[in-house]
Amino acid sequence: MSSVRANAVKAFAGRGATDVRLVYNDDGSAYGANANGNGLVGVNTFQSIQNPIKETMGLIELGHVYETGIGRHDVKLGLYGTTADWAHDRNDGVGLTEVAPNARLLDIVAVNAGGQVVGRVTDTGIQRYEARFAHSYGGYEDVAFYIYDEWQVTPKLRVDGGFRYETIWIHGYSEGVKSFNLGNPDTLADDNVLYGSGVFNRFDPKFSDHSYTIGANWQFIPEAGIFGRYTSTYRLPQIGQYRDNVLPTGIRSQSIEQAEAGVKFQKPWGSLYATLFYNSFKDVQFTNTYIDPASLRIVQEINYGDVSTTGVELEANLKPVRWFDVSATATYQEPKFKNYTYNTIVAGAPVTTSFDGNRPSSMPKVMASIRPRVSLIGGRLRVLGEWRYEGDKFNDDSNLVKLPAFSVFNASAELDVTQNVTVQVKGTNLSNALGLGQGGGQQLVPGAADGAVILARPIFGRAVQGSVLFKF
Repeated sequence: MSSVRANAVKAFAGRGATDVRLVYNDDGSAYGANANGNGLVGVNTFQSIQNPIKETMGLIELGHVYETGIGRHDVKLGLYGTTADWAHDRNDGVGLTEVAPNARLLDIVAVNAGGQVVGRVTDTGIQRYEARFAHSYGGYEDVAFYIYDEWQVTPKLRVDGGFRYETIWIHGYSEGVKSFNLGNPDTLADDNVLYGSGVFNRFDPKFSDHSYTIGANWQFIPEAGIFGRYTSTYRLPQIGQYRDNVLPTGIRSQSIEQAEAGVKFQKPWGSLYATLFYNSFKDVQFTNTYIDPASLRIVQEINYGDVSTTGVELEANLKPVRWFDVSATATYQEPKFKNYTYNTIVAGAPVTTSFDGNRPSSMPKVMASIRPRVSLIGGRLRVLGEWRYEGDKFNDDSNLVKLPAFSVFNASAELDVTQNVTVQVKGTNLSNALGLGQGGGQQLVPGAADGAVILARPIFGRAVQGSVLFKF
């Protein structure tokens, strides 16, 4: 707030400005230091984003089954292609609100020694008309070839493997950005408006990569088996990475390595799966978007790093009687960063921090769910319940703020009134639990003098939905 005060007093010095005041936009009343029990001010982005796309896809696949002296081969060859026209337009403004349900807009006004308003930092709650602008258009063509073979070696042993090669051609134009002063002398909100410069930069990169996989399943007895799979794959860059005015450099394909192995047990009355897994994602792009408190410009920083995780997943299903069954899943994992550094500016000098060994933000170690189901009246009435648990997670990649674990209860009931009419009632988060599903990363909330104040995305509260399905 100190930088805002200094800029406002300087800008309206000719009108006798000596200080600034925070007021409600609708009636001009003062916003108290302890308003809503917190006195906090939310700096929010108001976004308008249009991203139209027209895409045409095609797939040709040929397959044949070969009986050999050692089992049966089911071979498939495929060619996939797509072409698309794409555009992206984005306009972001910055506005101030109180931190409360149904938050009201706030204004910062410049006042003279007598407390009279002599100028405005904001305009109807908007502190920056246009803090982020993007205008891009173009398209892409993508072609992929693949081959796959499923080899049934014996009645108990199956082996499969595949290979894929893909190329994408991305092309288009992205408009540069220029700052404009719209010339309203009564507010600072229009002094630094970002809009298109009229200068378009062309992009036309090409990327190629390949993947392969091999897996096996051994059903050593009818009720039980073991399985395993290894996959080396990728994620090619997408046209959306070229949507902003400054064309990115160093864009590269993301490498993905996955492995899993486990055992399975199946009976008519139930089943159990236990799987060990390993995932490694290299050259993952991390985008940190936040509002610079000094310039109020929306800043977007791009970093690259590696993420790996190892874990175990258990899945079980029990059906003791015809009309009742219950299924459950539980996952434990250890996700970690590798080769990931974060750059910040401290006292005008760049500072590099390593996040190696940290847990990625918004990623829990433990997840679990239990889903009982009852089927009554000859299967015409179906009632499903769910308990879902999500363990604690971090709000940021630096692992400074932890978001607590939470659990929710969901339920639904579906009744076939007739063969042509079905009624359904569905309830989510029936206990109205408070849970933070995703952190806000490095976004800042000005005005927090004491304690850790964060932005985070909550889960939805209790909701009930009803529907009727007519078949004719």
